[in-house]
Amino acid sequence: MADNLLAQQNANTMALVAYVCMLAGLLFPLAFIAAVVIAYIYRGSDQILDSHFTNIITVFWWSLGLGVIGIVTSVILIGWVILLGASIWILLRMVKGLSALKRGLAYGEPPVVPV
Repeated sequence: MADNLLAQQNANTMALVAYVCMLAGLLFPLAFIAAVVIAYIYRGSDQILDSHFTNIITVFWWSLGLGVIGIVTSVILIGWVILLGASIWILLRMVKGLSALKRGLAYGEPPVVPV
C-alpha cells in the first residue's frame, strides 16, 4: 500500500516536472524533449495522470509540426504568425494542465462547482 502511494506521488511529481519542462521548452528546446521523454516513461501509471501525460505528448508532437511549418514559412512572414500562435497555444495548454493537476483532476475535466 505504501509503495503504491509512493509511486503515485512520484508520478504526480513527474507530471509537474514535465509541465514545467514544456514551459521552459518555449525558451530552451532541449527541455521540450525532456518533457516528452518523462511523459512517455510515466504514462500508464494512473488514469488521471495519463490524461496529463497524453496532453504533454500531444502538445509536443503538434508543436514540433507547427514549429517546422513556422520555420519553413518564416521566409514569407506567415511563419512568424504560426510560431507565435503555436507558442500561445502551448502556453495555454500547459497552464490549463497545471491547473487541473494541482486540483487533482484529469486534463480537460471540468472542475466541480459546489452548489
